[in-house]
Amino acid sequence: MNKSVPPTKNFLLSGGNWIACTPPPLHNAAYMNIRILSDGKQGHLNQSLGLAQALISKAGGTVETVNLQGLSLLGKIRKVVSGSDIPRPDLFISAGHATHIPLICARHHFKTRAILCMKPTPASLLLFRPLPYSPP
Repeated sequence: MNKSVPPTKNFLLSGGNWIACTPPPLHNAAYMNIRILSDGKQGHLNQSLGLAQALISKAGGTVETVNLQGLSLLGKIRKVVSGSDIPRPDLFISAGHATHIPLICARHHFKTRAILCMKPTPASLLLFRPLPYSPP
């Protein structure tokens, strides 16, 4: 993990990883503020960061990571909904079962969209609408 500053200013340190970000354009409506809910598992965080990085490479935006590791369910919900709303998140991304309920609460609290990266389970099908994946 290299924490030295990358050569350009268009990078953001998120969860110990440098990810590309772009300054807000004057006329690009696709610019996104993405907030990642992390359960502390490195694989889940990498999956969420990869998706966020792919999205902001196309449209521009910023990424913020909220670490929910070690908190009770109520503590996770409080941290997500009482977090900073400046800049207001346009999209939440998470992976892992421990982030399901906080993700739903964040989506409703901020009235925005959410993406959950996961293998569907019967219980999750009641809470989320799966989108089929078709390779490019």
